Amino acid sequence: MSMPERRYVPEVRRPRGPSWRTLQADGLIWECQVFLVGAEVDLAALLIVTRNRFALARGGSVVLETDRAWLRPAPRLLPDGNVLINVAPPATADGQPEGHTLLLRMREGWRDASHLESLLTGGRGRSALGRRGPATP
Repeated sequence: MSMPERRYVPEVRRPRGPSWRTLQADGLIWECQVFLVGAEVDLAALLIVTRNRFALARGGSVVLETDRAWLRPAPRLLPDGNVLINVAPPATADGQPEGHTLLLRMREGWRDASHLESLLTGGRGRSALGRRGPATP
């Protein structure tokens, strides 16, 4: 998404009510505007990271909330600046976890993406770029 397009996307506000208070009580660490990257449409959302939780909010509500321990394998910064998030809860009754993959693009770009990867991996990121900046054309 180019810079002019970004300007016209409204910021997603924090959720309201008990869900927000629960996240606050867990200890807010970081929040930022992101896009959930889809095949046809990218959806704006607010990413919220607490001491123990990873959450996405949209439309005044928390639409995804998970334990940070379920982010495995560890989040990874991709060469295009997107962050690959895998959510893998403990195994189900049949022994197979039902994992989900999310692709996030930070509204403010590569610096926020790198920060998120570092925050969620404790600085042990598996970035495809190592610790270098974004590739220049």
